[in-house]
Amino acid sequence: MAAIIALVLALSCGRAAAAGTPCQTSGPTSGAYSVTVCIEAPADGAGLTGATPVSGTAVVSPAASAQGVQRMIFSLDGQYLLTDYAADGSGKYGFSLKSGRFVDGAHTLSAQVLLRDGFSSASSSIGLTFANGVAQPPVNTNSFTPTAGSDPAPGAPFVLAASGDGAGGEIGETRVTSLIDSWNPNLFLYLGDVYEKGTATEFDNWYGPAGVAGLYGRFRAVPNPTVGNHEYVGGA
Repeated sequence: MAAIIALVLALSCGRAAAAGTPCQTSGPTSGAYSVTVCIEAPADGAGLTGATPVSGTAVVSPAASAQGVQRMIFSLDGQYLLTDYAADGSGKYGFSLKSGRFVDGAHTLSAQVLLRDGFSSASSSIGLTFANGVAQPPVNTNSFTPTAGSDPAPGAPFVLAASGDGAGGEIGETRVTSLIDSWNPNLFLYLGDVYEKGTATEFDNWYGPAGVAGLYGRFRAVPNPTVGNHEYVGGA
C-alpha cells in the first residue's frame, strides 16, 4: 500500500524521484579510516507531504580512530539546507523537513559529514517527491513589527532578556532558553545568528515555532530579533 501511495504522489507531480545512494563510504587518501554516511529516513523514493522527519547516521571505522564527526550537513537539490551539530542518544542526526516550503516534484536530499580533522565525506543521497499543491516557489510575505513586550505585574520590575549566537539545536540552547524562561521576561532580544546559514529550515528546527520548550521560539510572544551575519550568508 505504501508503494502505491508513493507512486500516486509521484505521478501527481509529473515525474518520480530518481533513485539515490542512501549509504556512501569514503575516507582520506591516507587510508587511516573510513566513514559511512547513511540517510535512514525517509526512504529512498518516498513521496512527502507536510513536515517529515529526516535522520542520518555516520559510522567511523575503525571505531578506535581518534577522528570524530563534527557535524552532518544536509542539502536539497545541491543547495544547502541545514547543519546538525550533535547526534541524539541513538547516534542519529536529524531534523524536520517542511516539504511544503518547496515546489512539488522530484527532489534529491543529500547528507555528508565533516570530521574533526577537516575531512569532508562523500555525500549519500535519496530521491524524494514532494506533493503539497505548491506550483511556484513560496514567497515570504511576512513583515516585522517591533514589540514593546508585555507589562509586568503591578510593583514588579520590567524584565529584559537578551541572547544570541546560540540557535543551533545543541544542548546548550536548551539550557540557556530554560534559564531565560525562568526569569519570565517581558521582552526578549535575540541578537542574531541561527546556525549554520540561517535558512528557513534551520529557523524551523533551531529557532523553532512558538511555545516549543528548549528553543528560542518559546519567546515568540515577546521578541525583538536582529539579523546576524549567518542569516546574511544563507540569504534568509
